[in-house]
Amino acid sequence: MQNNKVSYRYALALFSLAKEKNLQNSVLIDCEFILSEFNKADELFTIIKNPTINKAIKKNLFTKVFSQNIQPITMDFISLLLKKGRESILPIILENYNSLHNKEKNIIVAELISSKNIENSLVETIKDKLSVLGSVTLKKTLNPQLIGGVVIKIGDLLYDASVKKQIMNVKRTLKL
Repeated sequence: MQNNKVSYRYALALFSLAKEKNLQNSVLIDCEFILSEFNKADELFTIIKNPTINKAIKKNLFTKVFSQNIQPITMDFISLLLKKGRESILPIILENYNSLHNKEKNIIVAELISSKNIENSLVETIKDKLSVLGSVTLKKTLNPQLIGGVVIKIGDLLYDASVKKQIMNVKRTLKL
């Protein structure tokens, strides 16, 4: 819980600075890039968050890997995190920055989970229906365990129209 508060404060500080310098979108791209690199190479984040590795080595590694691909403001921010020993919460900070950016721009991030690839026309229809909430960014995920239908996640809200859920409802009804 404490890390969530701290990571939110750091994200808010980065967002405020980026907004002041009119670099919100550039920093957002940086955040997404860094998160994707951490997801591609787990060992990179493992090294970065390892407390036994010297801060100077971590900063040097981070500079070599990212300095050519991210804005100086983002690099300076990460240097500050390394200096303060907060590198272990970097992914949470970056995700919080994304959330702050989306909230500021009234962008709704929804996850569309299905058992198979969905036709683009259906995806567009779902996007249109959700657009009453704001500008929609739809992330598609495949989950073969659903059998059929879709599940839509928007933040804490979950709309489950999957065959698996319908079967569970029938089972529950028959038990009564």
